[in-house]
Amino acid sequence: MKVWQSLQAGDIVDVISPGSSSLPEDVQRSLELLQSWGLKPRLPKETFSPHPFHSNDDDIRFALLKKALLAKDSKVIWCLRGGYGANRLLPELAKLKTPAKSKLLVGYSDITSLHLYLGQKWKWTCLHGGLLETLVGGRLSPEQVEETRRVLFGEQTEVKFYLEPLNTPAQRLKKIQAPLVGGNLVVLSSTLGTKYQPKLQDHFLILEEVGERGYRIDRLFTQLEQSGILKGCRGVLLGDFLYGDEKDGTNFVKFATERFALTTKIPVFQGLQAGHGAWNRPVFLGTKSTLLHKNGEWTLTVPTGGKS
Repeated sequence: MKVWQSLQAGDIVDVISPGSSSLPEDVQRSLELLQSWGLKPRLPKETFSPHPFHSNDDDIRFALLKKALLAKDSKVIWCLRGGYGANRLLPELAKLKTPAKSKLLVGYSDITSLHLYLGQKWKWTCLHGGLLETLVGGRLSPEQVEETRRVLFGEQTEVKFYLEPLNTPAQRLKKIQAPLVGGNLVVLSSTLGTKYQPKLQDHFLILEEVGERGYRIDRLFTQLEQSGILKGCRGVLLGDFLYGDEKDGTNFVKFATERFALTTKIPVFQGLQAGHGAWNRPVFLGTKSTLLHKNGEWTLTVPTGGKS
């Protein structure tokens, strides 16, 4: 994977909205956060226009994404929010040549489409972490927001997670090193059978989801298994799988995730602090990470892959 450059005070950050739209007050608070870190956020005035699904029409959203990707004066591209729409930009993105300069794309959820493409096609390190709206929305603790700042400024060079094994292959694991790939389960599944389908062999797959009922989670896991995409995957690391209640208030999401773990031969772990919940720590995709079982604990150490 290509090395990305850590931020310094005075650096320009390209702010984009490749999926859904944002409220003006959320945009303003997001820009103010970056400014409080000594950065210069750059948000084109044509970013937003009324649209039933997205922040703007496909051609405008792609033009702004392209401009940010190719800009020579910025190191980081930060997404305002997820929602829906990034996958519609992939056909035009596939027409671009890989830039000489590598950058870091920050986001999660719908941004999984871009993470998968840039990580596998351009060999860029990507950051599965707080969207700007997430960082200023009050859901994440100040400590998590500060951790995001530290890793982007090169003050923290790795992030450590404590995981829980969900099946026998995971319990038997001693030590594995592999890069991370993945993100949102629905978005990842939408790539199956397309030319944007990722290669999971010799990778850890991270997954998170929100608002999907148990049987739908089960269907998506079954699709992954039956597609053959999991062949050679070194392990599946589950982040938050939130909500998804049935009409009567019952919830079968946990049943679905545990059923997947007990029927697959791949090591499955839970507890990755990533997703739509109260924890969404920075997870660097593409850097070789270490999953270690020692003294009854399973730890995942993820390097940032940045260079000061």
